[in-house]
Amino acid sequence: MSLVPPRNKYEKISLFGVFFKGGRYLVIQTKKGEWIFPTSLVYWNEQEVQALEDLFMEELSLTIQVEEELCNFTVIEKGKTFFVKAFRVDSVLVGTIILNTKKIHKWVTLEELLLLPMNARNDGIRKVLEDNSRA
Repeated sequence: MSLVPPRNKYEKISLFGVFFKGGRYLVIQTKKGEWIFPTSLVYWNEQEVQALEDLFMEELSLTIQVEEELCNFTVIEKGKTFFVKAFRVDSVLVGTIILNTKKIHKWVTLEELLLLPMNARNDGIRKVLEDNSRA
């Protein structure tokens, strides 16, 4: 079930693509040294699937398929309230994936993911992934 928060409280949605392949998650390092899932801020009237497809193509030169919604929640980070939505994504390519990006990135196991420094939005997604792995 997807929660729909009141629009007047949130101007944008923090949209995340959680890419899991071969037992590993794709994460990208920010300039501050934190690790994040590929993300984009989108407006309420934007199409989420299209926004994620555009994000992965523009940032990583990768064509993806957006799968199920993993989670949605609100979080307060540095005094700002964010509405977070995360979707599982997959590549339409078969075999080895080579990302075309200047961003520092890596593929990590869940155990490695749990040790990385992350902001509150990404940490919430990480907790959902951890809980799902125990189910």
